[in-house]
Amino acid sequence: MERLFGIGRHAFKPKPGVDSTVIRIVPFRPEPLSLEEELSLRRLVRSAFQWRRKQLKKILRDHEALNISPELIEDVAERAEIDLTDRPERLSPEAFLRLVRTLP
Repeated sequence: MERLFGIGRHAFKPKPGVDSTVIRIVPFRPEPLSLEEELSLRRLVRSAFQWRRKQLKKILRDHEALNISPELIEDVAERAEIDLTDRPERLSPEAFLRLVRTLP
């Protein structure tokens, strides 16, 4: 979303009690996923939100559906550019996708 410009309340009839802003909304269009990536993404998101109040490091390390070795977690997080102390609700869809694409 991008703010383009403001419009004063005097530009409208009847005059509203607030000013307006024109914005541009650009839809998110990720590149298509392979079937394997889609299944991995579904598994990761489902697992993450089952433990939504846990940090990502614990989820990746301990959730039985993911089976990620503790030795790989730091490397995967660094390559995916995610913070392991974040909780799932703080990750963007793009971050989940980067994480899936860097997992072994």
